[in-house]
Amino acid sequence: MFFHRAPMSLLSTVLFFQLAQAGGSTDTAWPRVTIVKVAKLPIIDGCLGDPEWEGTTLLSGFTVQRSKQLAGHQPKVYVAWHNEGLLIGLDAPLPPGKKAQASDTVWNGVAWQDDLLSVHLDPAHGHKKSCRFAVNALGVKSDSMAGDKHQSSGWQAAAVNAPGHWSAEMLIPWKAMEASLPVAGRVAGFNIAVNAGWLGGVLTWAPVMRGLQDPSDYAHLVFGTGDGVRLCWLDTFRFGECRAQAVGKDKVDVSWTLSRTLADGKPDELSREVHRLEPGKPASLAMAIPHAQGFPLGGDYLLRCNASGPDGPLLVQSWLLRVGQPVELAVRAFITKDLLRFDVRTDASVFPAADTDVAVSVDGPQGRVLERKAAPDPKTGDVHIEVPGAQIPAGNLVVKASATRRGTGQTFSVEKRVDSPLRPPWLGTREGLTHKVPSPWTRLTVKKDAVRCWGRSYRFTR
Repeated sequence: MFFHRAPMSLLSTVLFFQLAQAGGSTDTAWPRVTIVKVAKLPIIDGCLGDPEWEGTTLLSGFTVQRSKQLAGHQPKVYVAWHNEGLLIGLDAPLPPGKKAQASDTVWNGVAWQDDLLSVHLDPAHGHKKSCRFAVNALGVKSDSMAGDKHQSSGWQAAAVNAPGHWSAEMLIPWKAMEASLPVAGRVAGFNIAVNAGWLGGVLTWAPVMRGLQDPSDYAHLVFGTGDGVRLCWLDTFRFGECRAQAVGKDKVDVSWTLSRTLADGKPDELSREVHRLEPGKPASLAMAIPHAQGFPLGGDYLLRCNASGPDGPLLVQSWLLRVGQPVELAVRAFITKDLLRFDVRTDASVFPAADTDVAVSVDGPQGRVLERKAAPDPKTGDVHIEVPGAQIPAGNLVVKASATRRGTGQTFSVEKRVDSPLRPPWLGTREGLTHKVPSPWTRLTVKKDAVRCWGRSYRFTR
């Protein structure tokens, strides 16, 4: 939602949540991607030339680890396989003119503190053992097997740290991950993580809710032959510009579904797109979120993407989207102080403090009770209004907050309904008060100068 301290783009505050419940290799609903086999190896020099990576799978939809929030300015990650090993390419954006943060120059040093690309693999997909291969923006490598550091000289990596973006390439031989050359159709556990301080932390493609070394939440990596799909620009700063493109010679069917979660938790399907992709011809995947007052309607949404070719699924991903509002209102009652406080927060990208007026009104059973105007705080965009309880009547109240941008006349309003916030019906009663100890807690017992609880005894002496 729009309660953010740092100014953000209105659409950048949409939260994308990948559904997190680990699935086995046969779980077709769990995130998966099919990668194609390439005949020619790229030169591992850290420079991603288009011809080298044409026809490979392109991943998008990276989220910030554990928070599940989709990162803005998505990295591009290319994945393919060859008889020699697994191929990974990264192109990570940076602020204009800036280079990536990287200082470690020692193999298996502290490169995890740098801007970093790390590949996590569970070749057997047994959710028990994983290996990790990483390279920082200086091209310094690190690796581990089952969490223990080791130095495997058999894999290649290189990086280029340029102003505005950094790139990396990897070739990981099957032997380095203690695996054999896969056959088409084989499934492995897989995740890509990108350390990016500018983008908000560790970005991850699989819905990892535990540590990155825990393979339980890894996605399904399917070794395909000729067909695949590219998904790109699933990005909060490019909202609604997502593209899908078929890879290979066959047509690919893509299903793109958006649902809104109702108050009872059930999804209400809003839109469904089905595209048959011709190889090499991208298709737009719209996010048709309904609007109110000229802004995306706040709430929780479910987005699903499924792509399949003649041989079966090629891509499965799903997210929860939490869409906030450009104006947020909270009503807080301080009963012991007999004080009601209204907290309003505005999104600075839509309603900049220097050009915005905020109005708060309260209507009670007998009509208008209060009307105040204020300017948002220049740093936070917040407005706080405190009202003594003597001015607030009992009964149902309608609290409304409106923000208006003076330069454009654009406005947005939000309201909340509260019932006797300073005089709740339980106030002054013994509702909820009892001498009975609720389960699973047990009563304290007192014997002379000792108090006993849960097998322990505490003695009090003068």
